[in-house]
Amino acid sequence: MSDALTLNRPATAAGRTLDGVRARGAVRAVVSRGIRGLSLRGADGRWTGLDTDVARAVAAAALGDPEAVEWLPADPAGRLDPLRSGDADLTVCNLTWTLGREAAWPVLFAGVTCYDGEGFLVRRDSGVHGPADLAGRRLAVQAGTTSAANLAAWYGPRGLSVEPVAYPTPAETLAAYASGDCAAYVLDRTALAGERAALPDPEAHVILDDAISREPMAAAVRDDDPDWYRLCRWVLQLLVAAEHHADEELQHP
Repeated sequence: MSDALTLNRPATAAGRTLDGVRARGAVRAVVSRGIRGLSLRGADGRWTGLDTDVARAVAAAALGDPEAVEWLPADPAGRLDPLRSGDADLTVCNLTWTLGREAAWPVLFAGVTCYDGEGFLVRRDSGVHGPADLAGRRLAVQAGTTSAANLAAWYGPRGLSVEPVAYPTPAETLAAYASGDCAAYVLDRTALAGERAALPDPEAHVILDDAISREPMAAAVRDDDPDWYRLCRWVLQLLVAAEHHADEELQHP
């Protein structure tokens, strides 16, 4: 795929990202500081999760080596800064594709990696059965995410309110919830499942059935290089096609 882009299209004046990736020998990918199931560094130093798999697929397309990735862990509020500064080639970091981000930042979203929704992690014995039961309570959120805006959009029209308390990292957010300082941890439900698994007694906690938003999680690149954008977009398209083909094979061997 990358060879076709190089041979058949003129190099872009502004970007030339692929040339830089090849000269460096690695794709620089922004990931979270540690969310199970999305991007988490294990004790052996290896990164695993859906977001890291996407980064490896891009590296395989660009360099022929899925392990040729330079991992750049970032806090939620700083996920797009390395792209803007030119210090990263790709952001796959539990990032929601929004009009505001694509309008305000020099980035383009190359495609959706998974669809999710804003959810709530609460203690099983808390008596909380739905979002309305949390009205008036302190809720832990990650700074730089869409969580606080989603809470306002859901509670406000219902004449209810909550107090979002923002923490800079996933670890600090989880700690605030685990300590009892906040009544719930609010985050995309996929990520909450991983955070729940990190608690000492996961069974003592539950993710509410209700999701209060629609979150298309996506990979982002700079907007100055259409060739690199096309490469990343088609990597995602081919991953989806491969999943579909695998499902077909399982259903009709």
